[in-house]
Amino acid sequence: MPSFDRQYLEDLITEVLADSFYAHWHERDGAKAVVEALEREGIVRTFVRGNDCPRSPTGFHIVDTSMESGPNNCFHCDAPMTRGKP
Repeated sequence: MPSFDRQYLEDLITEVLADSFYAHWHERDGAKAVVEALEREGIVRTFVRGNDCPRSPTGFHIVDTSMESGPNNCFHCDAPMTRGKP
């Protein structure tokens, strides 16, 4: 992961926050703008959480390779899966 000095990060965040202010600004808007800028610069990498499986920590179904709940079922919720789709 690349390293950045403190001044660079402060300047980046200051610029992003200044650009994100508008009439109906909310703190969450500024936070989203900062995260997006950090992702663009390659400083942080975030992941998308799925909404397929309510029990999985990632939100996605994961095939149970042990087959304890049957062939091609989700490890976390036992939903039947075929080709990665429940």
